[in-house]
Amino acid sequence: MIDCSQVNSSPRGMALYSLDIANAVRDRADLLFVFRYSQSNINLFHKLNTKGKVIFVPLPQTFIEQFVVPLLILVYNVKIYVTAGDSVSLIGCRLTRTYLLLHDIYFRKKIELNTYSMKRRLGRIYRSFTVGNSISRCDKIISVSNFTKKQILHQFQSLNENKVHILPNQLRYEITKVDKTSKNLLMVTGSDPQKNAKWAIEAVLTSIIDFDKLFVIGVASHYDLGLASDPKVEYVGFLEQTELEKYYENCRVLLLPSLDESFGVPVIEAFSKNCQVCASRSGAIPEVGSNFAHYFELNDSSSFYDALHTAMSATHKWRKLVSHLKQFCGDELISKIRDTLS
Repeated sequence: MIDCSQVNSSPRGMALYSLDIANAVRDRADLLFVFRYSQSNINLFHKLNTKGKVIFVPLPQTFIEQFVVPLLILVYNVKIYVTAGDSVSLIGCRLTRTYLLLHDIYFRKKIELNTYSMKRRLGRIYRSFTVGNSISRCDKIISVSNFTKKQILHQFQSLNENKVHILPNQLRYEITKVDKTSKNLLMVTGSDPQKNAKWAIEAVLTSIIDFDKLFVIGVASHYDLGLASDPKVEYVGFLEQTELEKYYENCRVLLLPSLDESFGVPVIEAFSKNCQVCASRSGAIPEVGSNFAHYFELNDSSSFYDALHTAMSATHKWRKLVSHLKQFCGDELISKIRDTLS
């Protein structure tokens, strides 16, 4: 059984991760999927074209996870339960073999309360409680990078490291060598403090770098970051995958200044459209970007300017980059997902 109750009309994060896993094993007839009831989810399930069975439940994800999942495990005699991601059914994981999808452990870290809404704080508490009380009972913990695996093992020191398996995020774009004519910069980010967007935007605006426009995806307004407006910075807000793809095609450099990334999906998305990447040397970013990205030290303006200046004039060794990206897409990744879920 794969719990897809985080999936909605605009899936992202763990919801996309769950769908990637579901898609990789969709030809199995013994699968049971759990979705929240909505017309968009019904349509999405039909697109999966799976031989498995689906249950649509008109309840919030937390209720599905804690009450419906255990019932389905008993009724359908479920042998393996794959969680919705970053949380787990407290009872369900005690009834059958459980594979916990754990994208990151941000919810275990201390936060400044004024930087998060009450809803997000409650979500962190919920995830921390369910995972903290159940992770030792899970048969496999599936995460996205070796960096995150080390964080998980450090946070939960009683875990056997052989329990933690790595399945990277999937590249959802076609790999295309797009010629770059503009000097546009791109950030795919958010207002969460760990994204470090405010610092990077200020650094770009005070630099002597010659650029046309900085597009900030995932932030609706300069007010959200406590910044003044600037004609060279355009705040675009959240975009669908197909809309975002156009920005990768039309921008020369992706900026990723995050303080702590468990994977860094924008890195591989940018690479797939021949973008250069200027990123902080933090989290899993160097693991994902390898030697194809240009790195700077966290919150070091001089290091940032040097990396961005180099990125603006650099060109990729395309064949080597394509070879690097293959681990994040296609048959190789599907095979790895199937082996991990066996």
